[in-house]
Amino acid sequence: MKPLQSYETILELLDMQSFSNLWYWIVLAVVWASVSYFMMGVPYDMYRQARWHGGQAQEDLITLLKIYIRRVDHILAKSGLFIIAFTFFLISLMVGLGFFYGNEFSQAVLLIFVPACMIAALNVRNCKKVKRLELYNEPDKLYRLMARYRLTVQIIGVVDIVITTFWGIAVNFTRTAIVG
Repeated sequence: MKPLQSYETILELLDMQSFSNLWYWIVLAVVWASVSYFMMGVPYDMYRQARWHGGQAQEDLITLLKIYIRRVDHILAKSGLFIIAFTFFLISLMVGLGFFYGNEFSQAVLLIFVPACMIAALNVRNCKKVKRLELYNEPDKLYRLMARYRLTVQIIGVVDIVITTFWGIAVNFTRTAIVG
């Protein structure tokens, strides 16, 4: 294989036409698998163990949840406003580049980033709710909140994947119709 051929192969592999690139779809799947597995910093299997068996598993879940909530509070207190401002800047930038200038990579990133931001906001909201209502002392209410949170995350994920799929198909058909 000549050096030029390997360079072309690498460029094909890292193609910026995201919706026709396998790597984009792998990233989309990994992002949603990861986001739906962790609920407020707690792995789903740990939640299941605590809910089914109680005892030490429940104490571990509550300890981990307390640590995560303190961490979220600390991050928000130190740089919450900056994070929100920067997030909206990035979203505005991607909307401008993606939809006004037709940059496919920006569209693709936006279709992952915006729902992930919605999940992050929901995560913060639920952490504040757990702390405010002191749901550590009421495991049944805590489990219901976490189950509802996971279901909401999964619904957002499915809607995002469907929208991304249809948008990707439309972009690919449009590109094929223009080229072909």
